[in-house]
Amino acid sequence: MNHMRAYAFAMLVLINIGLFATVMHLMFFAAKGARYTAEDGARERHERTQADLALGARLDLLHNLLAEREAP
Repeated sequence: MNHMRAYAFAMLVLINIGLFATVMHLMFFAAKGARYTAEDGARERHERTQADLALGARLDLLHNLLAEREAP
């Protein structure tokens, strides 16, 4: 019976080590903050496209203003 008790104790120790490692692993990822998802990527791509279009419009406006300034 003593052999079974040692086996049960070893199994409990292994289970506790496994649970501890799992909790530490999850805490590591939780400390990193929110995850970057596909929806985040689509939203960011849309925002960048809009920003690029706005920048292009501003550049065109500046180009037209310079062209008007140079033309007599």
